[in-house]
Formats: sequence, C-alpha cells, structure tokens
Amino acid sequence: MKKILLYILFALVAVSCVYPFDVETDQVPQKAFVFDGDIVLGGWCTISVSCMTPFGKSSDSGEEKEPVAPSRAGKMTVYCNNGEVYPGFQLTGGVEKISYQFDFAEAPLDKQYRLVYEEEGSVYSTSWMDVSIAPTPDEITVEYDADNVYLGLKLKGDDSASRYYRWNYEETYEYHADFMPDYYLDFSVDLNRKLAYIERTAPVDPNYYCWGKSASRESTLISTENLSENTIAKQVFRTISRTSKRIMEMYRIDVRMKGISRDGYYFHKTLLANSNTSGSLFAPTPSEMRGNVVSEQNPSELVLGYVDVITESVITKYIDGRYSRWRSPDYQLFLPEFNFRPDDPEAEGFTPMQWYDMSYRPVLIPKESEGDSVYWAEKRCVDCTLEGGNKNKPSDWPTTHE
Repeated sequence: MKKILLYILFALVAVSCVYPFDVETDQVPQKAFVFDGDIVLGGWCTISVSCMTPFGKSSDSGEEKEPVAPSRAGKMTVYCNNGEVYPGFQLTGGVEKISYQFDFAEAPLDKQYRLVYEEEGSVYSTSWMDVSIAPTPDEITVEYDADNVYLGLKLKGDDSASRYYRWNYEETYEYHADFMPDYYLDFSVDLNRKLAYIERTAPVDPNYYCWGKSASRESTLISTENLSENTIAKQVFRTISRTSKRIMEMYRIDVRMKGISRDGYYFHKTLLANSNTSGSLFAPTPSEMRGNVVSEQNPSELVLGYVDVITESVITKYIDGRYSRWRSPDYQLFLPEFNFRPDDPEAEGFTPMQWYDMSYRPVLIPKESEGDSVYWAEKRCVDCTLEGGNKNKPSDWPTTHE
C-alpha cells in the first residue's frame, strides 16, 4: 500500500512540473542585418549584406510577415586611414542578399581599414582594423594506405603573418565512364536489330572523359597562438577513397589560405560550433555570435557577421591516377535476350530498340565469345555526364583528353 501511495505522489509531483511554454517574440527584432565576406587586399573581393527575420506571424496583425531584404538604395564603402576611399560596386541580381564588389589591387598592407554601410539614414560600421597577413603554405603533402589518400598542409609563417588561419579548398577532377562502347545501334539501317561497330575518327567516345568540381563545405580554422613558432607541421584536411572517381585520371586541389584576426578567429569558431550543435542546449545564441559591424545610431541593435581585413594565398596540387584503385565494374555487363520477332506476342525478350529505350547500350564483345554476341550495360556506364560531370575542360588542364 505504501508503495502505491509513493507512486501516486511521484506522479502528481511530475505532472505539476509540466506547464505551457510560449516563446516571447516582443523583443525579437523585425530585421537584423547579416554581413558576409572579408576585405581581401591584393585584388577584387565581394562583401554581401542580407537580412535575418524571425519565424512565425506578425504579433500586430496576425498576418504572415513579408520577406525583409536590404535596400537597393544602400551604399557600402571601405575607408583607409591614409585617406583613400574604396566604393563598393553593387552587383545586379539578388533580392534577399545584395553583394558589393571592391577593387583592392593597389591597397597598401601597412594601413588600417574600416567598412561602412549606409541604408535609409542608418549607418553600420566596423572599427579601424589592421591587416591580417596570410602565410604562403609550403606544401600539400600526399600520403596513402590501402584504402585512402590523405592530403595534408604544411606552412611556416614569419613574424609578420597572422597566427590565426581560415582556409577552404576547391577540387577539379577528370574521370572517365566505366566502359568505352565499341558498338552502337544504327537506326538508319534497321530499328530493331542492327548493331554497328564504331569506326572512330576521334580516339575516344565523346562522352567517355568528363570533368567535375566540388568545394569544401565549410572553412577550416587553426591557430598557432599557443605554439612557440608560427608553424603547422602537417595538418591533414582531406581524405579521398582510392576507389573514388576523383583520382581516376587527374585531380587538382586549390587551397585558399586566409590570415584572420584573433577576434575573427573566435567569431568563426563560435559560428562553427553553432552549426555543429544546432538545436543543442549548449549551442551559442545569436547574441553570442555578434560580429564587429555595429549600428552607429543604436549600438545594442542585433547585427550579425564579421568582416576582417586580410590577405589570401593559394597553393595548388595535382595528383595523377597512380593512387587509384578503381576497377571496371564488369558485373554490370550482361548479354540480353533479344526478341527479333516483335510481332509475335509469345516471343520472349525485348527487341534491341526496346533495350535501348530502357536506357541500356551495347558495349563490347566478351573475350570468351566466339560469335557476335555483344555485352550491354546501363547507359550511365558509357556516358560520363550521367555521373554528375560535364565536358567543360579547364583551359589550363594538363591532360590531352577531350
């Protein structure tokens, strides 16, 4: 009996702790500016401004809020403490995000800079900032084991370089289709059964070689703040399976290294933690992610984003097919059962044209065959464009394939 009473008491206490929870939206701003990009000296760069709005309905009318966007009448400018002014050229296109392009090709590295954005009487700006110099990476290392290829980064920055780094990469790679077909259906002779041998005027099938591109999903952050030297011995940042088509023929990776400020480093570190712990009780709140752009009229206004003054260096690495363990998927080849009597309803199999319409293609004569039987495969096995690539070969690509 005592146990039953204890269970009832526990249940009453548990229920008494449950109460409705409503999000208070009165203090949520109807519009918060978000700045994205850096002042990159040494060339052209782009900085964009967009707006963040709260979810839900308007508390005043109960109607769904219209999308909020920055004004096309806005103006973005970068000032240098030597008196130089760098106006931003507003790019066309874009509604919810407006981008401005700057030319910093001749901007001096030993000065300070600040960003100013003006819109409808409001002014948003950064404080004066020193330039964070990016070191030039010494080498992209390549190591491998039975399964993977590992790319690492080595660099040594001098005393003038930043000790806080952010980098990302872009990949370009050449690969080929699984099979180069030796046969095709010659529709001009017979729609049902004519398999014609390919007399190539070019060395390969036009859709045998393709090129693809990809990029890192997020930037990598690293700091040498607590090290005696401004050096990274080897930081592995990319792992590629040896069976991947990326390293089948030729692979290129371009690593863009940026030196950033100490405050910028910790801002991006917090932002990265927020994206990786989204929905967690320990995720940083927007107020913890405030950047360095501040409203001059209302310094407490929520403004997001961090605009740094930086330089950028690039290092490129090519890798040929020596590490590839790709193997031709011969298991995808088959000898179809043809029906050469399409008017006979009891005949088994499909006509060559029907196989063709089902996205299969003739490929080659099997080595063990003594007749004229031809292996077929799915169309994607002979057309590299169906694997996500294209025929846009970079103009500086080192191979002769087309």
